[in-house]
Amino acid sequence: HLGFFSVQPNEQGGSTVGYYQLFSHPDVAAVLPMVAQFGEGILGSVTRDMGGRVRGGVDQNGPTIHIMQERPLASSVDHAWHVLAERWGDVDQWSSIVSKAEVQGTPGSGMTRTCTVPGSPGFRESVVRFDEDRHVLAYQADAGMPPFVEQAVITWTLKPVVDSAERSHLHADFAVTVAEGTPGPMVGMVKQQFGQIIDMTADELVYYIEHGRPHPRKVAATAERPEAGS
Repeated sequence: HLGFFSVQPNEQGGSTVGYYQLFSHPDVAAVLPMVAQFGEGILGSVTRDMGGRVRGGVDQNGPTIHIMQERPLASSVDHAWHVLAERWGDVDQWSSIVSKAEVQGTPGSGMTRTCTVPGSPGFRESVVRFDEDRHVLAYQADAGMPPFVEQAVITWTLKPVVDSAERSHLHADFAVTVAEGTPGPMVGMVKQQFGQIIDMTADELVYYIEHGRPHPRKVAATAERPEAGS
């Protein structure tokens, strides 16, 4: 088990403290809720002593889980924004999970897309924030989530690197609210499975932005599908 902290300034003039845990165990799903509770307890102690709040925990809508990923990008913010937001409907070009995407509407809030995922019912999403000035894109799942998930919103933020016009930073925050009374093992399953999905998605998106072609995982997934040669 390895735990470590990060401290970064935020836009409100304060700071954001992150606590990360890396661990291995023969039965990850069984111990994940306990490890997550431990981490939340540590952050709770920090906020009690120094002020602030813990992202996650329990609110009026039930427990909210925040799954976050960060990636450096060898790309300008404008190019990354073009791929991520303006070409939001092209997710099937780079995501190994999505085999087909159909979009309705023009880039901006209210645009929707329906994604086909082999071996599952797929899912439908709609854009809830499209901020070209701050390079923030957020969209929510309208259909296709497990029944105990009440809300799922992913927010992508792009920021330039001060000393380079051809470098930027990508941040993803996937907020999942589950129903009150959801058993701990199910919450652990959400953290594990959705965490893996966001991790893969971030890797594949960054690769596509930087190289202009799909990640090898996407290429392999396309080749394995029966419809690939049709």
